Amino acid sequence: MPEIDIQRCVQDSIKIFCSTPKSITYRVHENTNLKKSFEANMKFSKSDSTTDPDLAMVPIPTTELKSEVSPRISAEDLLDLLDLSPDSRSKSRSQSIKILVIDIRSCEEYP
Repeated sequence: MPEIDIQRCVQDSIKIFCSTPKSITYRVHENTNLKKSFEANMKFSKSDSTTDPDLAMVPIPTTELKSEVSPRISAEDLLDLLDLSPDSRSKSRSQSIKILVIDIRSCEEYP
C-alpha cells in the first residue's frame, strides 16, 4: 500500500474548507438550538450579518436542490470570491480569479 501523508491530508482539508463558500453548506432545517450553543463564540459565515437581504440565501426545497447538478452560492459569497465585497479578504483585485456564473432563470424571470 502507498504511504499516506496525514499532515498533507489535514492541510489540504483545511485549504478546501477555507476556500469553500459558506453558502454552499446553507441549511434551512438545522436545529437552531444546537447551532446557537455550538457557534456561541464563532462566526462561520458573513451571511449571518448581511444587511442586504438580496445578497443572502433563501430557503430552497430539498427536492429542488437534489435535482441540481452543482451547488448554489449566495450573491454575497460571489462578490467575496470576486473581491468586490466591502469586507473581502484582499483589497487588491486578483487577475487570476476565474469564475463561471450560470444564470438558470427562465426567460420570464429576467429583469
